[in-house]
Amino acid sequence: MLARLPSGAKVSAEMMRVIASKVPLPRDLYDPRTQPHERVKDHAVTERQGTGSFLNLLHKLHRSDIEWVEDAQAFTIHQR
Repeated sequence: MLARLPSGAKVSAEMMRVIASKVPLPRDLYDPRTQPHERVKDHAVTERQGTGSFLNLLHKLHRSDIEWVEDAQAFTIHQR
């Protein structure tokens, strides 16, 4: 994956989040398009809002019987 700065930016703070499980996650946990009552246009651009948000995924995982772990790593991108 190639990291790129937003147009006009000289530095950007980013966060990469990973969820791992021993089994593939059911698509209905992470894809809002699989839910007939959820509209795709509601897909979040932040982790705190919307049907497709990371926080929403964590809530669904907590309610499931799936064993999983998550981790996050912060990093910055600098212009050379």
